[in-house]
Amino acid sequence: MKTELFFLFLLQSLLCFSQERRIDGIFENSSKNIVILLNRQLTKDTLSSDIQHYSKFEIKVNDKKYLTISLIHDIDSTKIERTYKYTVENNSYLLKNKNTKPLLIPYIFGSLDTKKLYLSIDADNNLIINTVESRSGAVLLIGFLDWKTTQKKYVYNRIK
Repeated sequence: MKTELFFLFLLQSLLCFSQERRIDGIFENSSKNIVILLNRQLTKDTLSSDIQHYSKFEIKVNDKKYLTISLIHDIDSTKIERTYKYTVENNSYLLKNKNTKPLLIPYIFGSLDTKKLYLSIDADNNLIINTVESRSGAVLLIGFLDWKTTQKKYVYNRIK
């Protein structure tokens, strides 16, 4: 019984490790442009470019803290690269790209916008990006504004 549990644990560990490395690859930039998802309109960790001529992108895991997302130009194959911090949660990569953005003074007179991007691989070896966006706020800590949370899922086909 103990050896069966140990074998099952070992097998799950190996599967998690192999899934973690499978996110590396080149993907088709189709369903929702990856630049729009990554751009937080802040000064750091943003990709801004003429996004029409970038129909594919590459993801490469550098180490246990950083991954690189590169946009590949269609005509001359030049790359625009950005490096992002991440953490692994439930076999998904949570990007740490300035997730929280205040609007005015949160909970006094304003709100807090949060956007999280979870990257994972589906059974067909395609990239799935789940976005979770939420907004919360209050006026003088008394009248709470709407707490709105939306989730969207985008699928990007693997090229290589």
